[in-house]
Amino acid sequence: MKFRKKPLLFDAIQILPKSKDSLLQFLGKDAKMGWYEKDCSMTMYSIDELIVAKQGNWILKGIHGGFYGLDTELLEQQYDKVE
Repeated sequence: MKFRKKPLLFDAIQILPKSKDSLLQFLGKDAKMGWYEKDCSMTMYSIDELIVAKQGNWILKGIHGGFYGLDTELLEQQYDKVE
């Protein structure tokens, strides 16, 4: 048997300098996030893992509310921008 992944829409935010406030709003008030101004990186706990993301990476919000980190190259290879 063969399967094809169903197309899904999801929200994402890119980690950029001075994006801490936008990240906090995107992640929600209960997010446990560490922000490192010096190198514009962050850490956070998702459903089942610790996410470490650096400047330019993306944080994706999954369909069940979990968050996932992805670098720009993989995002552009695997997904099409719709907005």
